[in-house]
Amino acid sequence: HIYAENFMVFEKEKIQQSKILIVDDEPLNLDILEAILESSDYKNIYSTSDPREVLSLQKKYSFDLILLDVNMPYMSGIEVLSALSEFISGGFLPVLILTANIDDETRYNALKLGATDFLTKPFNQWEVLLRIHNMLRTRLFYKGQKIRADELEEKVRERTERIKDSQLKIIQCLGKAVEFRDNETGAHVIRMSRSCQMLGLAAGLCEKHAEKILYASPMHDVGKIGIQDNILLKPGK
Repeated sequence: HIYAENFMVFEKEKIQQSKILIVDDEPLNLDILEAILESSDYKNIYSTSDPREVLSLQKKYSFDLILLDVNMPYMSGIEVLSALSEFISGGFLPVLILTANIDDETRYNALKLGATDFLTKPFNQWEVLLRIHNMLRTRLFYKGQKIRADELEEKVRERTERIKDSQLKIIQCLGKAVEFRDNETGAHVIRMSRSCQMLGLAAGLCEKHAEKILYASPMHDVGKIGIQDNILLKPGK
């Protein structure tokens, strides 16, 4: 029970720390929304009446939520959504559309471009806060999952590197074993494997493929391990 309470407090604090951008050409609407958010202890509130600034602001601050008017000079809300497409699709950036009246075509275009929900003017404070809270909670969950996915990917990468290192050590040990059977094989194996890698790259192979050749080529003489000494080490050619 205590853990659940602590988690809820932590979640609430994280949500209140979220960065929110309000975009509306009406200063009164900006003031109202800022006041509503501040009344619920949201700490990072940004606003602009010029939709042309939205993309640069998003690149600079990486907002967790954007409240976006539709009918504005210079750029419509639909055009702003289009400009934000890489952030909406690639990073789950929730966008809450602010509207007094919106036709079906505009609603369709907004949703198609990634708008998350709509908020009708004039604003009801409880509705504003609930919609924003729900979106930010989803955003917080997404970011947590993204962090865990990145951590898992890093662990997989580390383990893959360890496996590759182990395989390389096995190959090196076999190369050493071949070297003991034939004194002419030692440094030659290293030079030969590097040369094979360089030739592969020069022939147009990708770096990953050429690296495989680098690791595999020292095995080309491994059969010497199984050859009898009186044959392998006989005098003459």
